[in-house]
Amino acid sequence: MASQSVIYHADEIWQYLEPAYGVATGRWVETWDYVAGIRGWFLPVALSLPVRAGLWLSADGQAHVYAVRATLAFASLGVVWAFHDLARPFGRLHAWLALWVAAVWPDILFFAVRSSGEAIAISLILPGLAWGARARASGAWRQALLAGLLLGLGAVARFQFVPALLVFGIWMAWPWRAHVRLPLIVGAGALAGLALGGLGDVLMGRPPLGWIVQNVTINLVQGRANHYGVEPPLWLVEQMLRAWSHAAWVIVPLMLIGMRRRPELMAMVVVVVAQHALIAHKELRFVLLASVLSLLLAALGAADAAQMLGRWRARQAHMRADGPMPAAALPSVDAPTPRLLAALMAGLFALSVTMAVGDGFVENWGLGGTNIATQVAAGQQPGLCGLAAYAMPDHPALAHALIQRPVPLLLFDGPQAPAQMAADRARFNVVLAARGDAGALPAGFALVTCPRQMHKPLADQGLCIFARPGPCHGGAGPHEYVAQMRRMGY
Repeated sequence: MASQSVIYHADEIWQYLEPAYGVATGRWVETWDYVAGIRGWFLPVALSLPVRAGLWLSADGQAHVYAVRATLAFASLGVVWAFHDLARPFGRLHAWLALWVAAVWPDILFFAVRSSGEAIAISLILPGLAWGARARASGAWRQALLAGLLLGLGAVARFQFVPALLVFGIWMAWPWRAHVRLPLIVGAGALAGLALGGLGDVLMGRPPLGWIVQNVTINLVQGRANHYGVEPPLWLVEQMLRAWSHAAWVIVPLMLIGMRRRPELMAMVVVVVAQHALIAHKELRFVLLASVLSLLLAALGAADAAQMLGRWRARQAHMRADGPMPAAALPSVDAPTPRLLAALMAGLFALSVTMAVGDGFVENWGLGGTNIATQVAAGQQPGLCGLAAYAMPDHPALAHALIQRPVPLLLFDGPQAPAQMAADRARFNVVLAARGDAGALPAGFALVTCPRQMHKPLADQGLCIFARPGPCHGGAGPHEYVAQMRRMGY
């Protein structure tokens, strides 16, 4: 997945990758979120490290983008380990099936490389849950401290998951007399994680974690997030079931069977979904933690169902031969035969494929690839000295992290844009525009390519590259991309 040019949501680029690129190079497209102070700097500062490594490897390519994705992919392996570790106390069959689900399930795989708060939080929180469960069982303070640290960092990555994390924290410390030290140790670890998360803000000259208050004020109290859409309370549940496709008919029953093994995780699922049901603006990625935990519960349920079926078959066989068998005499089915394990893994893999190609998920595999390919190709145009965007449907649309050239970015939009472009054509020599808008561009600009779109009808070729020969003069001037974007209200 790290090699694929896919964007599930624009935030992956403009709220995380682009600021990280800005930390590393000083060039970035600053969105209104950062102007308003509702985004934290911990993740961009952290992601700037693989960005710097990629730029060191290739100063004019896309190695920095792949370095970020590869780093996130490597970090996501902690989710696979966590599934195994959280299932391990219930037996080898549970551990193996949980491990397998985490390794092959499409949304876990898909979100593993996403540079978004929700996805990165999963890679931090799941190992934190595993270490927390270990600490509760053993009382080891080092495990509790590590759990708190990871959960604290996960809370910084996605603070909306905090209520669910508090539920897990209460479970860890219960019963109080048996685990009297754990709340203090986990709390100390969480405070260390929050402090580390706030350090990114301090390094960028912002008050530590002050963006959380600002985010709640602007998005929730003032309702700014509602501008991006409002959905009914049960919409998220409907979308989760739609994303699971026909596999939902198996996942939900197995999840209900498996919840008896990890009721604390089921409580977290309920809290995440219920909390976001009360918020007007909803997106499926907001409840990614609930989706991932639901899959773990379903894996536990699959192992339980296999064991129950094994005991039932043993009882039936014994009854046919010798009469009823006492429950205490039932054979253990925790050591699965290779044939049984292969059959269960094949069944779970078939369910994962059902979801991957289902109507609710299949479109994700190709999202955003055209946008990325076009900007990368634009940045590689020979002699590029100024890049203009014309009549883009959404903003931000340009990213320095993708163009990867130290050139001015310009924006032209509105009825006056063709005349302005003609008057200031010397400021740029490459334009991104729809193919149907070729007539509005200044004389001398010719179509170069429409990456990944040349097979489409002319009217559907919405992001193409036009170029003219010759140098540029005058810089971006009054058409500088970010300034123009803000004047338009973005």
